[in-house]
Amino acid sequence: MRLLIQRVRDASVVIDGTLRSAIGPGLLVFAGIGSDDGDEDIAYLVRKLVQLRIFDDAQGTMNLDVRQTGGEVLVVSQFTLMASKRTKSELLSVGLTRGTASPVSRSMAASSDSVPSRTYS
Repeated sequence: MRLLIQRVRDASVVIDGTLRSAIGPGLLVFAGIGSDDGDEDIAYLVRKLVQLRIFDDAQGTMNLDVRQTGGEVLVVSQFTLMASKRTKSELLSVGLTRGTASPVSRSMAASSDSVPSRTYS
């Protein structure tokens, strides 16, 4: 499993002009979920994610996590994060596709019980 994490003022997923999901200040997370990733992997990365102290405190030092700021998390399934320099067919066999990654992404968001989370996969 690989996560690409970005601090955001707001983030949304719009498909064909329709808003599918949106958050205010917090974290936008692109999650590359591999076929061998399980519940333990998800739980471990969610714990690490919500404990990342990457938000500024009153002194301007990155010392707060997303929970302490009242932020939200938007998780977007992105199987291409699992890519290497292999062929396209090998890439598709390594990462989970939308249909199989959706439940895992939702599980990831549900695991971050102390942070408002939304998913799109």
